[in-house]
Amino acid sequence: MISPFELLVRIILASICGIIIGFERQTHFKVAGVKTHMIVGFSAALIMVVSKYGFLDGVSADASRIAAQVVSGIGFLGAGIIFKKNQNVQGLTTAAGILATSGLGLALGAGMYVVGIFGSLTLVLLQLVIQSIEKFQNVIQESFEIMFNDMENLTCPLTLCDNYKVISYSIEKKQNRTKMYVTMLFANEQERQDWISVVMSYEKVVKFGNY
Repeated sequence: MISPFELLVRIILASICGIIIGFERQTHFKVAGVKTHMIVGFSAALIMVVSKYGFLDGVSADASRIAAQVVSGIGFLGAGIIFKKNQNVQGLTTAAGILATSGLGLALGAGMYVVGIFGSLTLVLLQLVIQSIEKFQNVIQESFEIMFNDMENLTCPLTLCDNYKVISYSIEKKQNRTKMYVTMLFANEQERQDWISVVMSYEKVVKFGNY
């Protein structure tokens, strides 16, 4: 019989691993930070412990049936983290991290210490490496709102984006005013400034700024 102390150690280790993963997310100002990941790791380990050892009083039961619900249940939490902003979907990485944290919590709750601890460290290391690569690429992503006066052809605003990387855009026309919301990806600051100069030189632009 596993001692209650060892079961408690598993839950504490899962919480600590959640804190480590959450700290990396919080340093990048993400919605789900230390507390969220800690609770996910704690809860997943607790559920696994209950699922695996909570029915040893003679009742015949499938030890995996409760733990399996974590995988489906964590989807509700992930859905709350993913949101749309400036025509872009954000929060996917954090939601995936929440799922990974729950899996690591389950592993530690099951007594798979090496998998749980080194899995947590590997996840954080991979995220840091990928973020370093993205910074090395030195790309700039920014969203803008442009208002045009008396635009008859709605395709004309898009000519301002020729030869530039457009991630997403939308156009709204109200009476004699046309608004374009566009998210651009620039290779460097000079390219960003060049594009802004092109927009500001267009005679029909009456308003320009970030959103």
